[in-house]
Amino acid sequence: MKKKQMKKKEIKFKPIKDAPEGIWILSVFMFAAALFSTIFAGLSFRLADMIPMINEYLALLGEGVTAMIIPLGIPILLGLLFMVMAVFDYLIGRCLLRGRRWAWAVLVIISGLSVIGAITGFFQGMIWTSIFTIIVYGLILWYLLTKKTQKFYN
Repeated sequence: MKKKQMKKKEIKFKPIKDAPEGIWILSVFMFAAALFSTIFAGLSFRLADMIPMINEYLALLGEGVTAMIIPLGIPILLGLLFMVMAVFDYLIGRCLLRGRRWAWAVLVIISGLSVIGAITGFFQGMIWTSIFTIIVYGLILWYLLTKKTQKFYN
């Protein structure tokens, strides 16, 4: 009796060179966001190192300033959040170039939510920030939903 040979399912990545130009640009922005998130994580951890010294200085200033004493956990949590964001941004940028559909879907969702948030911000008085955000994320959303880009991810 012949044993049935099980076929190994190969995961094929699309060649990076086949990615559309706009995807390259979005990926570079995602890599830059990952770099800045890493820098901010380092700065947050550095601030956590400095907090005991800052709190001692504030305590020397008097009783009225004791309400300003900064808890140590806040910069540490911010640093961890920035680290998670850095990994997330890197993975999105890398997987966008490789044609992974989940990265495209996540970016479409983030862009759509950003446009919706900017519209609500517009009615709350943040006019110029909202207009800028609507334009930038609207263009990203429009590009991600063009036929050329959708074809790359299907």
